[in-house]
Amino acid sequence: MFAVAAVVLLNAHVLTMSPAHPDATALAIVDGRIAYVGHDAAAARKAAGKGAETIDVGGRTVMPGFDDAHAHFGLQLTLGSDHGVDLPDGLSKREFVERVKRASAERADDRFLFVKTLHLPDGVARAGDLDFVTRPVFVITSRGGLLNKRGLERGGFSAEEAPRGFVRGRELATALDRLVKSLPLGTLEAGARAFLERLARDGITSAQLIDELPDLFEGLRRRGQLTARLRMIPLGYRFDTRTYQPAWTGPAPEWLRVDGIKYFHDDGARITRHELADIFELNVAASRQVIVHVLSRHALDTLLDGIEALAAAAGKPEATRLFRIEHADEVTPEQAQRLQRLGITVCSNPSMIPEWRSERAFPMRTLADAGVPLCIGTDFVGQHVPERPLEPMRSVELAVTRGGFGSSERITTLQALTAYTAGSAAAEHMGSVKGTLETGKFADLIVLSADPLLVPPEKLSTVEVLLTMVGGRIVYRKPGSTF
Repeated sequence: MFAVAAVVLLNAHVLTMSPAHPDATALAIVDGRIAYVGHDAAAARKAAGKGAETIDVGGRTVMPGFDDAHAHFGLQLTLGSDHGVDLPDGLSKREFVERVKRASAERADDRFLFVKTLHLPDGVARAGDLDFVTRPVFVITSRGGLLNKRGLERGGFSAEEAPRGFVRGRELATALDRLVKSLPLGTLEAGARAFLERLARDGITSAQLIDELPDLFEGLRRRGQLTARLRMIPLGYRFDTRTYQPAWTGPAPEWLRVDGIKYFHDDGARITRHELADIFELNVAASRQVIVHVLSRHALDTLLDGIEALAAAAGKPEATRLFRIEHADEVTPEQAQRLQRLGITVCSNPSMIPEWRSERAFPMRTLADAGVPLCIGTDFVGQHVPERPLEPMRSVELAVTRGGFGSSERITTLQALTAYTAGSAAAEHMGSVKGTLETGKFADLIVLSADPLLVPPEKLSTVEVLLTMVGGRIVYRKPGSTF
């Protein structure tokens, strides 16, 4: 890692992502923050002071680093690992058993086998139905997860937590979180370093992770090995409480913090009216952001009805702004207008468009036209079928082209870049210190091989990250770069 107290970037094509001053050619960094951004090289040198390192960017594009507003670290060590197996829906019990046996036999160790499929086949409904293999097995479906007896023992799941081996959908993520935390420390640390290296290589300077492993990353920060700013968002559901409240605080919240809380509200895993009242009361009192996974239109309507009614009853109409919706895959124009009126941010996932193969999925144009605050996340979980790319420029290309799955919801490259930088920073309530390249903000930036605003939409994924800087430190430089 390369770090100096002051840096000057010259001969740059800077996309600031700030509408007030959208471009610049020079930038100065002092003690990890931007001290100057503009068109005067002499002023940049003066702001940086004597002894500053000078980097001639050679006319290349500089922009804020990406902020992935929804990703998973822990799940890539379980579901997204080489022990995660995707099976097609509709298999007979016999076909399912044969596929799982084969997958187990191909792995010589005794680790968990994670099987992903849309629905359990007929005849597979309880723990004993999976005991045809001796290793621990967890089958993850759209309605929940099924463990075999060995999996129940290995994970320490009680009969109340997983009756007959089944974990219902609303607590599935909690069960997976438990298994992640049970991994050996060496496995976790190696996974964390590899993840951070990938973030730096992809130009992601901030990530909002649906995880709660702060002590793991705090240890890396203390050793000077944390190379991205991380927000860890815990799950609201626990087996022992329906209104969990995070308590972890760290000494460097600009680098690592536990912030917000996540719930699920889908057709198969609803927040009840009474639970929503508890969630609203506790989190509004704490000014804590409530992040809710919502897919269907009907589920979104019921959630918004509940939130709006609770805010009105409390005499706090502004409290609706503490809520953020993840996915919102089927938003109608009317719902978009309602989201805008309530001040609710939506996190969209263009990386998942190939999974949905739909004209209407992830309707970013509808949301943008209504003025809904937008951010972009990948819902990255590691290995996945079909692939969910972590690389931001691939998500940008999908947002702009829709990958051939419809044109009505396309947005512009500038809109996509803005949502992925300033929009994501605002979505985590950190827009005052990052997301744009402005004086006083964190020096979190990337250098690209081409100007994405000038690249044909279908070629956006070919734009490479040449350099990534976080807090004035160069955390990644592409091998062979000539500047």
